[in-house]
Amino acid sequence: MIAVVIPPLVRLARARRTWVWCLVWASVALLFAVRARHLGLGHGSDDVLLGVYAMLVLPFISYVCVRGAVGPGSLARSIRPLVSLGATRWKTSVGTVAVAATVCAVAGGSLGAILAWVAHGSGDPPVLRDALLTAYAGALGGVAYGCVFVAASRLGGWGAAFWLIVDWLLGAASGAQSLAVPRAHVRNLLGGMAPMGIAERTSALWLLAIAAIATGFAVAPRKA
Repeated sequence: MIAVVIPPLVRLARARRTWVWCLVWASVALLFAVRARHLGLGHGSDDVLLGVYAMLVLPFISYVCVRGAVGPGSLARSIRPLVSLGATRWKTSVGTVAVAATVCAVAGGSLGAILAWVAHGSGDPPVLRDALLTAYAGALGGVAYGCVFVAASRLGGWGAAFWLIVDWLLGAASGAQSLAVPRAHVRNLLGGMAPMGIAERTSALWLLAIAAIATGFAVAPRKA
């Protein structure tokens, strides 16, 4: 199993554009967090996490991380070298999903915790609790985004970008359609508007379900 995670890890490590974009988005989020602290906003953490992090930063950082792990083409193209050496398609696909989900979880969780800490206001929950809960929400959202973007990459290099747009459009609402995308559930976990009024715990289960379904699609055999 170790052999199948090495190629996506190497691609990601060498993807300078990915790290540049991650740095750009993280810097933008931190600037908003510092501004909220400087202005003394009572709910600075909520404002930054819901208005910047959940809406823009987490989806885009997850997207660029997955594109770095998969490469510029489709998922099939990225795993082709290992498959040609005798590895099974589903194992190589699982390896790519595992790398993408892990990297997105670490990036999303750690950045979310930092933002909650920096932007913390007097009206926000206790800072340590807020940072830990944000890390949990960001990591869980990162797992879902990582799996979904890899699955979408089966459609080609444009697949993940297409799903990024779908997530943006559907996740902005609170109706039944928003249940299908990570953005709405991450927002709910961060204390924002809940899709269909569901509980935060239910949103967590939805994120796990989205990740599982996306993984199944990513590793499913292609039709002859």
